[in-house]
Amino acid sequence: MNIVIFILPIVYACIDSFDCFTDSSRFTCNGEPCPGNLTELDNFVTFTNNLSMYYQLDANNITLLFELQLCQRFAIVFNYTKMNEINKTYDEYDITGKDIIFFSWAQTYDDLYVNDNIGASATAFIWDEQKGGYQSWHILGYAIINETIRIKITRAIHTDDNEDYQFSYQFVDIGYLIVYDKEGLVYRNYNRGVVTVDLYNLDSEAEKYEQFTDEGHSIFLFIFWSFMSDIGIFFGRQLKSYPKYAKVHGMIFLFQSIVTYIFAFSKIEYNKLKIQEIYYYDGLVIAHFIVGVLILSFLLLQLMMGMIVKNNLESLNGSNKIYKVKRIHFYLGYFIYFVTKAQVAMGVHIQRPDLLIPFYYFYVFLFFTKMSIEILYYYEVSIIPRHRITYQYVELDKNQIYENLIDKINQNVPRNQLVKEYQKLNYIILREAIYDVSDFNHPGGQYILERITGREIGRYFYGGFPIQNLNIKMHIHTQFAINYIETRYLGDYRNDNCPLLYYEENTSQIDKYVWKFEQYIPFAQDVGLFIFKSHFFQVRQFLKGVQWFGRYFYIKPFGTGIKLAERPYSIVMSYTHSAILKRQQLLDFFKSQVIEQDFQPFSPQQQATLSDEINFVVKRCDFSNNMSRFLHGTGHKPYEITGPYGFGLELDALSDGIHYAFVQGTGILPFLDLIDYLLKKAIYTILHDQRSKEVADCINDNNEEYLTTLGPDFQLIIHAAFSDIAHLYGLPIIQDLLFIYYDQGPQQYSRGVGKLYG
Repeated sequence: MNIVIFILPIVYACIDSFDCFTDSSRFTCNGEPCPGNLTELDNFVTFTNNLSMYYQLDANNITLLFELQLCQRFAIVFNYTKMNEINKTYDEYDITGKDIIFFSWAQTYDDLYVNDNIGASATAFIWDEQKGGYQSWHILGYAIINETIRIKITRAIHTDDNEDYQFSYQFVDIGYLIVYDKEGLVYRNYNRGVVTVDLYNLDSEAEKYEQFTDEGHSIFLFIFWSFMSDIGIFFGRQLKSYPKYAKVHGMIFLFQSIVTYIFAFSKIEYNKLKIQEIYYYDGLVIAHFIVGVLILSFLLLQLMMGMIVKNNLESLNGSNKIYKVKRIHFYLGYFIYFVTKAQVAMGVHIQRPDLLIPFYYFYVFLFFTKMSIEILYYYEVSIIPRHRITYQYVELDKNQIYENLIDKINQNVPRNQLVKEYQKLNYIILREAIYDVSDFNHPGGQYILERITGREIGRYFYGGFPIQNLNIKMHIHTQFAINYIETRYLGDYRNDNCPLLYYEENTSQIDKYVWKFEQYIPFAQDVGLFIFKSHFFQVRQFLKGVQWFGRYFYIKPFGTGIKLAERPYSIVMSYTHSAILKRQQLLDFFKSQVIEQDFQPFSPQQQATLSDEINFVVKRCDFSNNMSRFLHGTGHKPYEITGPYGFGLELDALSDGIHYAFVQGTGILPFLDLIDYLLKKAIYTILHDQRSKEVADCINDNNEEYLTTLGPDFQLIIHAAFSDIAHLYGLPIIQDLLFIYYDQGPQQYSRGVGKLYG
């Protein structure tokens, strides 16, 4: 496809202008080998659709170039009027006494004869030599190209031949007579006509149009591709926060491309003979033509890809496969950008070399301006203050809608319920803030916003995870995007409604989110448990309910100046020392009461409810700017840990039905606390059924509502993949749960407990 588009302008120039491979050496003119000079002349006039004439005058000579379809013979008559100058009578198309150029062929079109003639009567002519004159016209070139005849001749403007027309007037009536068959020499009934030609005034309509084409080609294309293209790129790249950025970007380049095609092909049309002799010109002119053809070829492909990308990104049913086209569009766009910059420079060098130095100064200024914008785009500091988004001319209860939404989010109303209730609002949560992006056109496609509505987007925004069900790469957003999203601020998400962290309200500390790395416990060669300690926060060791499972924290080094991609890490409470000890006590008591039936009393050891430590299971991944590699590979101590964030597994006490989880490696970590809860729920339920409520309540020191939390048909089906047994995290918890399941049988385990499949 690209090759076809590339050769279209060349094919057009070859077919409509010259034969790229014509051999003119086979032709003869008046019995002699024909010259090959068919270069372009300055002026142009059309007689008919089948006959055109290019002409040019200098101080001494007039040169004509005729272009017409194959015929038997034709003639050109100068001063061809209806007035018979001899007898002063009007006779239509009377050629008596007129200067005539007669073109004919002997046997084939390979042999051209051009004769200087004089009209002997109204319908007949003779050679000038027969009246004492001589042959004034000289042949400069002759060729037949694609069944089109081209003949170039010249003579002096003023001659000593009395039978010649002397080109002393500005206007001359030129007649043409064309014979397409062999029916004699009578021209009255054949293709003929008269055209008034302005020989000296270059302001004719055709010349004005040609002049407009030349000047437009130089001026408009200079404006468009020297700096207008930079404005288009600025809209498409740096102004993505503007709702109509894609439309403005597309319209700028569409308009530029259409005008470019108009002037480029007009230039080719008016310079087709010049193109024919392109190899005689300076190398810079040749390069300018070739690069121009290259630009025209790729522009069409770029426009097509741009329309495909725009339509896909604005569609709610867009496909992530468009990213490949978008990437090609991006790189091809910059290729065209740099090529057009070089093309404009060559054009200035050819047309106005006197302006070359100021032009290069302009390019240097443009380059530094663009680089400054790029630097600000990538390294812009966060200077935008956070204020609630305001609208003009909207319904009066808009603010009340926002207030209701914020209150319900902070009351832990399920996300699915809120999305259905506020269908006209496209809201998102980032860390502790809620934002409205309802009227925002996402550069990656509107379908992305559909997938993240109502979610905490930090894990996607900072490039930690790809969006579920979208086969797109992780993307780290720039500071520009962070600054922009602050302009869509609605209100605060009270993260303190999660009781995981505890601190004194009246405590004031500047670096309260700074935790100190305390200990590393390896699980395998590339994975282990990282324990951090805080002097400000206390971490609760046990939480009631299931709604807290799967929450995550952001971790990044503190005080290093190293910029790493922030990645969320799930808190796994079942890995704490207190949780492990309590789980073992519950299993021992369960065996005593149900399996061994020696009915030993439950004697729980005193467990701390608060701890100054928090732990995360982290696997090392050797990617650049990767947080896990930094954790595993350095002895850095202080880290900034913020959270918890997100809605976790989005479970509540009424969750029921089948829940599928497809995990790999550390992806199982957010589910371990749920599996641990199912283990405790199973132990409590069986003790409640087989022993008594009093016995079961002995292990329920957190007042969990095991019998009513999670519906009777709740099932957790996990499809997991691990590289080896050492990377099967939480294996002891899973084994303990399966032990109870198989020991007691599915019929006893399923009542109010649920099922686990792996």
